[in-house]
Amino acid sequence: MKILITACLVLLSVASFAQAKTTTTTTTKPVPAPTAKPQVTTTTTKSVVTTTTSPATTAKPVTATTTKTTMTTATAAKTAPAKPKTIEWADLDLSTSNPPLAVLLKAPKGSTIDYDNGIVIWGADSAYGVVIDMSYGDPPATIAERKKEAVENIIFKLEKFVVDKPDMLLYAVKNRNKLEYHFEIAVEAHGEKYYLHDKWVDGKSFTQKEIEAMAESARGLRAK
Repeated sequence: MKILITACLVLLSVASFAQAKTTTTTTTKPVPAPTAKPQVTTTTTKSVVTTTTSPATTAKPVTATTTKTTMTTATAAKTAPAKPKTIEWADLDLSTSNPPLAVLLKAPKGSTIDYDNGIVIWGADSAYGVVIDMSYGDPPATIAERKKEAVENIIFKLEKFVVDKPDMLLYAVKNRNKLEYHFEIAVEAHGEKYYLHDKWVDGKSFTQKEIEAMAESARGLRAK
């Protein structure tokens, strides 16, 4: 009987221990409620940019371009160099000169004949003046003398010889800080030699091209 009681006490003790263990084991820690993630809302806005060109803006470049073209044309017309005057040449008969000479000279059309220390042929404009000088003997010797004078002249200082030949000189001298050109030439016609040169006029100076044209005219002196 005693043994039975002891066994019952042992069983009770085991049962109590098992109950206590079960209680401890099944005790669960409180789980926190899950935190809700904040919802993010993204809003996309499209921007449409419309460029409007006003008529005034469009017209402005066209107006500027037109004005520029007009101004350029006007400037070109203003600065365009004048066309050189064309000389019309014709044979001038010197048989009516004083003294009369049986020769022809190609001179500007409308030229006149005068006398001033020789026979002077004046062109229709002021760019031609040729003298057939009768006051010297041997034309080539005269040209050599003229060359010496040009080299030694201290007033009209020699600048350069454009042509330097025994029968022809074409040279430039400085007169009052300005270049002026002259020519001297010896020409033979019907066995006789003639000495020709440009006509010096106070206040008038010929350009190189004008002198070259006169020298070429004088070189063409020929028998009638």
